[in-house]
This record gives sequence, structure tokens and C-alpha cells, in this order.
Amino acid sequence: MSVEMEAKLRIPDNVNLEEFLLKRGGTLLGREEQVDLYLDFEDLRLKESNRALRIRFTAAGHRLTYKGPLIDAPVKAREEIEVEVSDGNALRIILERLGFRVLIRVRKVRSRVLLNGLTYEIDDVEGLGRFVEVEVRTAEELNTAREVLTQAGLEWSPIRKSYAELLDEKNRI
Repeated sequence: MSVEMEAKLRIPDNVNLEEFLLKRGGTLLGREEQVDLYLDFEDLRLKESNRALRIRFTAAGHRLTYKGPLIDAPVKAREEIEVEVSDGNALRIILERLGFRVLIRVRKVRSRVLLNGLTYEIDDVEGLGRFVEVEVRTAEELNTAREVLTQAGLEWSPIRKSYAELLDEKNRI
């Protein structure tokens, strides 16, 4: 159990962030497809209280994540509890039997680049576009991420919404 603080920014079409980070000495940690299922009850009590329950499917394994309400911070911050599960589909069925239903599915390809102690997660999100997420623990790390990302050509305008929320908004328009 911990508080996750992350800066999430949209990547403009004319910026190749992965290439920029690698040219600055970054190391490509890997690339994988992720499918996230966000679940809630019929009455949307998790969504209404700004909490989330997610099952993440990857080739490397599956994880169940609870995300608490947003905490007041300059970037997205919230309690996060995560556990590895051996069978994501069985877990989904169990949760559905308990009254949960899949609200939204988020599919993305994530590249991870390590630079100066920070991991930049570059996401190509189906139906939304490209983003970067950087988890930070201190104000100094936040300033470092801000400096690197603005030098790469990104506008420093952290997004506090999840991909699920952004997709939900887009689909309602």
C-alpha cells in the first residue's frame, strides 16, 4: 500500500519522446501491450467516490489494483494497492459474480525508458493518443521530470484523470 504520485502529459504528434530520452542516455526497459479492465458496481459507487478497481492483463502476468480518491497535489496522487494474480480472467468472473461489471476497457502499448533514476512510461492508448507517465516521490524528482519533458517539447500541463476517465469522456461526447 502506497501513495502513487505521477505526472501524466499528452505527447504531441511531432515529438518522438522515446528517441529523445534514449539520445540523452536513457535505457529502454521494455515494451508491452496492456489491457486494463475497470470495474464498478451497477450504481457506480466507485466512480462516484473517485476510486477505481482495475485488472491489468499483460504477457508477463496480471494485476488487480485498487486506486483511492485523488489527493490534493500538483500532479495526480492517490492511494494505490496492487496485487499480482495468476488468472486475470478467473478474477474477472469472480468479481462479476460479486456484482461488479466491466465499465471500460483500455488497451495500450507501453514503452518504459529509464533516465537518471526516473522511469518514463510512454503509452500509445487506443482511441486517445500518446501520453507519458512518470512516477515521482519528491519535489526534486518532479522538477527533474518537468525539465526533461519540457526540453523534449511537451507542454507542462499534468493530467489528473485516468485513461479510463478520458475515454469515458470522449465516448460521451
